Amino acid sequence: MFSTLKKWFIGRPLKSGAEGEGGLLGKMQALAMLSSDALSSIAYGPEQVILVLMTVSAGAIWWSIPIGIVVLVLLASLTISYRQVIHAYPQGGGAYMVTTENLSPKAGLIAGGSLLVDYMLTVAVSVSSGADAITSAIPSLHPYNLHISILLVLILMLMNLRGLRESATSLMIPVYLFIVSTIALIGYGVIQILTGHLAYNATAHVGQTISGVSVILLLRAFTSGSASLTGVEAISNSVPFFKKPKANNAASTLTIMALILGIMFAGITFLNYWVGVVPAKGVTTLAQMAQAILGNSPVGQAFFYVFQLSTALILAVAANTGFSAFPVLSYNMAKNKYMPHMYMEKGDFDKAVKKWALALECAPCADTWNEIGMSSMETGHIQYAQTAFEQVKKLEPDFENINEKLTALYLLLDDMENFLKYNQLCAHPFQAKDLENMLDLLDCKNRDEMIKRVKEIFGGSGLF
Repeated sequence: MFSTLKKWFIGRPLKSGAEGEGGLLGKMQALAMLSSDALSSIAYGPEQVILVLMTVSAGAIWWSIPIGIVVLVLLASLTISYRQVIHAYPQGGGAYMVTTENLSPKAGLIAGGSLLVDYMLTVAVSVSSGADAITSAIPSLHPYNLHISILLVLILMLMNLRGLRESATSLMIPVYLFIVSTIALIGYGVIQILTGHLAYNATAHVGQTISGVSVILLLRAFTSGSASLTGVEAISNSVPFFKKPKANNAASTLTIMALILGIMFAGITFLNYWVGVVPAKGVTTLAQMAQAILGNSPVGQAFFYVFQLSTALILAVAANTGFSAFPVLSYNMAKNKYMPHMYMEKGDFDKAVKKWALALECAPCADTWNEIGMSSMETGHIQYAQTAFEQVKKLEPDFENINEKLTALYLLLDDMENFLKYNQLCAHPFQAKDLENMLDLLDCKNRDEMIKRVKEIFGGSGLF
């Protein structure tokens, strides 16, 4: 019964060897899957700049224009940097991998831990904002705000369990609806300005001196406006999810996302200034700007509600960034022994254990245990490998390369006592002069590097 429900909800598991392109993302799907967090941030980023400047006076809002330009420069520099990260670290990991390998493991932990917390908060904030947008449009649903938030999280969870491709396909509608409606709104606003149909109502001219504006205030407004860049790193963290060539597709998707984000941020910042939007209780500056541009005609009102709907939807699905990027970052941190090994599991490992049990019932011999040990090593389940190789040693003490395998295994497990025990039983044991290098290897925190060096050490024995 449970298996039937599991297949109905999340589908059949992909074969490990045939995972291929089936569950991976093309550029159009990846843009929907991984850009919702970044693109949705323009719904509140420009508004945060205005809120800070309003602490002085409405006249200070003209400073949002130069601040917006600096934010766009920052976006360009981030895009260039993350493109380099994508090509240098195609296994994903983003800021965590870069910081760990180029600064220090401790600095990497700070970056990685910050991102993990950020992804969880992204889910909470985005889903809550989406629920608020829904209940604002339908006030009768306000008592069920929490229930709606929980429902949205559950829907996103099921979509991701179902599979990346299916999840991305479902997310394409709200993401592309938001992109099209926002760019259409900006384009229509610019046309209205050029044709003289949208009056200039700015609170102050650009360059006008406003008393009370300080460097600290401008820096505070800039940091608030930089919230519009939230989620830009998600693509660099999720390179393994792309179809081949992974790095090239990820870099192209990042560039497309940055261009769209830049256009929308620049357009909204400029139109907010031109229209003279001032924050008001109960309505966002984005909604005020849209209402001023679209007017009160039936067509304008219809498009206004479409735009508001698309904004609410993308705020809800922006939470999907956490579901996409969190597992990849956790995987990279688990490889370096900073998170439990369970985060390295891929697929339904319990089924593999059951199949091994059946194999042992049919052939409880050293060869079967050896296959279990080798499979466990390949998938990162070191404890299973330890049990399997110890059984091989017990059944056939002279099994081919078993001493070498146990030596390598206990080196990875940081068990010096058993390492020395099996090392002396190897055909070519390490000598005293090699032990210093072994101790250095035991101190290695990067698991990929550790396994690479173990393979170099035992490469000639046919272990790997």
